Amino acid sequence: MCLSDLSAELSVVNSSKISFLPILMRFLVQSGFLNQHEDHYFLTPASRLLAKDDPFNVRSLLLLNHGQAVSKAWPELSDWFQNDSPTPFHTAHGKSLWDYIEEEQPSVLGDIFNDALASDSRLNTNVLITECKHVFKGLTSLVDVGGGTGTVSIAIAKAFPNIKCTVLDLPQVVGDLKGSWNLDFVGGDMFDTIP
Repeated sequence: MCLSDLSAELSVVNSSKISFLPILMRFLVQSGFLNQHEDHYFLTPASRLLAKDDPFNVRSLLLLNHGQAVSKAWPELSDWFQNDSPTPFHTAHGKSLWDYIEEEQPSVLGDIFNDALASDSRLNTNVLITECKHVFKGLTSLVDVGGGTGTVSIAIAKAFPNIKCTVLDLPQVVGDLKGSWNLDFVGGDMFDTIP
Protein backbone atom coordinates (compact mmCIF):
# COMPACT_ATOMS: atom_id res chain seq x y z
CA MET A 1 0.00 0.00 0.00
CA CYS A 2 1.34 3.46 -0.81
CA LEU A 3 1.00 6.51 1.47
CA SER A 4 -1.88 8.06 -0.48
CA ASP A 5 -3.85 4.80 -0.21
CA LEU A 6 -3.00 4.57 3.48
CA SER A 7 -4.15 8.13 4.24
CA ALA A 8 -7.41 7.45 2.38
CA GLU A 9 -7.88 4.13 4.22
CA LEU A 10 -7.26 5.84 7.57
CA SER A 11 -9.71 8.63 6.66
CA VAL A 12 -7.27 11.33 7.76
CA VAL A 13 -9.48 14.39 8.23
CA ASN A 14 -6.82 16.97 9.07
CA SER A 15 -4.57 17.23 6.01
CA SER A 16 -1.70 18.67 8.08
CA LYS A 17 -1.38 15.28 9.78
CA ILE A 18 -0.66 13.50 6.50
CA SER A 19 2.90 14.85 6.66
CA PHE A 20 3.49 12.65 9.73
CA LEU A 21 2.67 9.43 7.87
CA PRO A 22 6.12 9.07 6.23
CA ILE A 23 7.76 9.47 9.65
CA LEU A 24 5.53 6.82 11.19
CA MET A 25 6.07 4.47 8.25
CA ARG A 26 9.87 4.91 8.42
CA PHE A 27 9.73 4.03 12.11
CA LEU A 28 7.65 0.91 11.39
CA VAL A 29 10.02 -0.16 8.60
CA GLN A 30 13.12 0.44 10.75
CA SER A 31 11.60 -1.52 13.63
CA GLY A 32 10.97 -4.48 11.30
CA PHE A 33 7.21 -4.21 11.54
CA LEU A 34 6.77 -3.35 7.85
CA ASN A 35 8.74 -3.91 4.65
CA GLN A 36 9.15 -1.21 2.03
CA HIS A 37 9.72 -1.52 -1.70
CA GLU A 38 9.96 1.82 -3.48
CA ASP A 39 6.86 3.76 -2.36
CA HIS A 40 4.84 0.73 -1.19
CA TYR A 41 4.66 -0.82 2.28
CA PHE A 42 3.99 -4.48 3.06
CA LEU A 43 3.30 -6.51 6.17
CA THR A 44 6.06 -8.67 7.66
CA PRO A 45 5.33 -12.10 9.15
CA ALA A 46 5.18 -10.48 12.60
CA SER A 47 2.79 -7.70 11.60
CA ARG A 48 0.60 -10.17 9.70
CA LEU A 49 -0.26 -11.65 13.10
CA LEU A 50 -2.20 -8.45 13.83
CA ALA A 51 -4.24 -8.49 10.63
CA LYS A 52 -7.88 -9.46 11.27
CA ASP A 53 -8.03 -11.66 8.20
CA ASP A 54 -4.97 -13.76 9.13
CA PRO A 55 -6.20 -17.13 10.46
CA PHE A 56 -3.51 -17.12 13.15
CA ASN A 57 -3.86 -13.47 14.18
CA VAL A 58 -3.28 -12.52 17.80
CA ARG A 59 -4.89 -9.09 17.49
CA SER A 60 -7.45 -9.65 20.25
CA LEU A 61 -4.76 -11.00 22.58
CA LEU A 62 -2.81 -7.77 22.09
CA LEU A 63 -5.96 -5.65 22.58
CA LEU A 64 -6.80 -7.52 25.79
CA ASN A 65 -3.32 -7.40 27.31
CA HIS A 66 -2.76 -3.75 26.43
CA GLY A 67 -6.30 -2.56 27.07
CA GLN A 68 -7.13 -0.30 29.98
CA ALA A 69 -8.56 -2.98 32.28
CA VAL A 70 -5.59 -5.37 32.19
CA SER A 71 -2.95 -2.62 31.91
CA LYS A 72 -4.24 -1.07 35.13
CA ALA A 73 -3.16 -4.23 36.99
CA TRP A 74 0.55 -4.03 36.12
CA PRO A 75 1.40 -1.05 38.36
CA GLU A 76 -0.29 -2.93 41.23
CA LEU A 77 2.18 -5.82 41.08
CA SER A 78 4.38 -4.68 44.00
CA ASP A 79 1.31 -3.94 46.18
CA TRP A 80 -0.12 -7.35 45.30
CA PHE A 81 2.96 -9.09 46.73
CA GLN A 82 2.32 -7.27 50.00
CA ASN A 83 -1.44 -7.82 50.34
CA ASP A 84 -3.91 -10.72 50.51
CA SER A 85 -5.51 -10.06 47.13
CA PRO A 86 -5.60 -13.15 44.86
CA THR A 87 -4.29 -11.36 41.73
CA PRO A 88 -2.86 -8.00 40.68
CA PHE A 89 -6.05 -7.53 38.63
CA HIS A 90 -8.10 -7.94 41.82
CA THR A 91 -5.85 -5.42 43.59
CA ALA A 92 -6.44 -2.88 40.80
CA HIS A 93 -10.18 -3.40 40.35
CA GLY A 94 -11.42 -4.95 43.60
CA LYS A 95 -12.77 -7.99 41.73
CA SER A 96 -11.64 -10.88 39.57
CA LEU A 97 -11.19 -10.59 35.81
CA TRP A 98 -14.27 -12.83 35.37
CA ASP A 99 -16.45 -10.62 37.59
CA TYR A 100 -15.10 -7.48 35.92
CA ILE A 101 -16.00 -8.79 32.48
CA GLU A 102 -19.47 -9.85 33.65
CA GLU A 103 -20.27 -6.66 35.58
CA GLU A 104 -18.44 -3.89 33.75
CA GLN A 105 -18.22 -4.59 30.03
CA PRO A 106 -19.65 -8.00 29.15
CA SER A 107 -20.32 -7.25 25.49
CA VAL A 108 -17.04 -5.48 24.72
CA LEU A 109 -14.42 -6.98 27.02
CA GLY A 110 -16.08 -10.40 27.02
CA ASP A 111 -15.89 -10.60 23.23
CA ILE A 112 -12.27 -9.42 23.21
CA PHE A 113 -11.41 -11.93 25.95
CA ASN A 114 -13.06 -14.84 24.10
CA ASP A 115 -11.44 -13.79 20.80
CA ALA A 116 -8.04 -13.46 22.53
CA LEU A 117 -8.20 -16.96 23.95
CA ALA A 118 -9.43 -18.34 20.63
CA SER A 119 -6.61 -16.69 18.67
CA ASP A 120 -3.99 -18.00 21.08
CA SER A 121 -5.59 -21.44 20.89
CA ARG A 122 -5.64 -21.44 17.08
CA LEU A 123 -1.92 -20.79 16.93
CA ASN A 124 -1.00 -23.37 19.58
CA THR A 125 -3.47 -26.02 18.43
CA ASN A 126 -2.10 -25.90 14.90
CA VAL A 127 1.33 -26.82 16.27
CA LEU A 128 -0.14 -29.44 18.61
CA ILE A 129 -2.07 -31.20 15.85
CA THR A 130 0.73 -31.15 13.29
CA GLU A 131 3.71 -31.84 15.56
CA CYS A 132 2.24 -33.94 18.39
CA LYS A 133 -0.31 -36.26 16.76
CA HIS A 134 0.94 -39.12 18.91
CA VAL A 135 -0.57 -37.46 22.00
CA PHE A 136 -4.05 -38.24 20.68
CA LYS A 137 -3.38 -41.91 19.92
CA GLY A 138 -5.91 -44.13 21.66
CA LEU A 139 -8.17 -41.29 22.82
CA THR A 140 -11.87 -41.74 22.17
CA SER A 141 -13.18 -38.67 24.00
CA LEU A 142 -12.09 -35.48 25.69
CA VAL A 143 -13.72 -32.66 27.63
CA ASP A 144 -12.38 -29.16 27.03
CA VAL A 145 -13.07 -27.55 30.41
CA GLY A 146 -13.37 -23.79 30.10
CA GLY A 147 -12.99 -24.28 26.34
CA GLY A 148 -14.56 -20.97 25.38
CA THR A 149 -15.94 -20.95 21.86
CA GLY A 150 -14.38 -24.35 21.16
CA THR A 151 -11.43 -23.37 19.01
CA VAL A 152 -9.23 -26.19 20.31
CA SER A 153 -11.95 -28.84 20.28
CA ILE A 154 -13.14 -27.89 16.80
CA ALA A 155 -9.61 -28.34 15.45
CA ILE A 156 -9.15 -31.64 17.30
CA ALA A 157 -12.55 -32.96 16.15
CA LYS A 158 -11.66 -32.15 12.53
CA ALA A 159 -8.15 -33.61 12.73
CA PHE A 160 -9.20 -36.72 14.68
CA PRO A 161 -12.79 -37.66 13.76
CA ASN A 162 -12.65 -40.72 16.03
CA ILE A 163 -12.44 -38.48 19.12
CA LYS A 164 -15.70 -37.25 20.66
CA CYS A 165 -15.08 -33.70 21.96
CA THR A 166 -17.17 -31.84 24.53
CA VAL A 167 -16.66 -28.15 25.30
CA LEU A 168 -17.76 -27.03 28.76
CA ASP A 169 -18.01 -23.31 29.39
CA LEU A 170 -20.44 -20.79 30.84
CA PRO A 171 -23.89 -20.76 29.21
CA GLN A 172 -23.40 -17.21 27.91
CA VAL A 173 -20.24 -18.35 26.09
CA VAL A 174 -21.51 -21.57 24.48
CA GLY A 175 -25.27 -20.94 24.41
CA ASP A 176 -25.54 -20.14 20.69
CA LEU A 177 -22.80 -22.46 19.43
CA LYS A 178 -23.63 -25.47 17.29
CA GLY A 179 -21.73 -28.73 17.50
CA SER A 180 -21.33 -31.63 15.10
CA TRP A 181 -21.52 -35.41 15.25
CA ASN A 182 -18.28 -35.56 17.28
CA LEU A 183 -18.45 -32.15 18.99
CA ASP A 184 -20.85 -30.96 21.70
CA PHE A 185 -21.12 -27.67 23.57
CA VAL A 186 -22.33 -27.86 27.18
CA GLY A 187 -23.24 -24.80 29.23
CA GLY A 188 -22.24 -25.08 32.86
CA ASP A 189 -19.81 -24.08 35.55
CA MET A 190 -16.58 -26.03 35.91
CA PHE A 191 -16.65 -25.34 39.65
CA ASP A 192 -19.98 -27.18 39.96
CA THR A 193 -19.65 -30.25 37.73
CA ILE A 194 -17.70 -31.55 34.75
CA PRO A 195 -19.43 -33.90 32.27
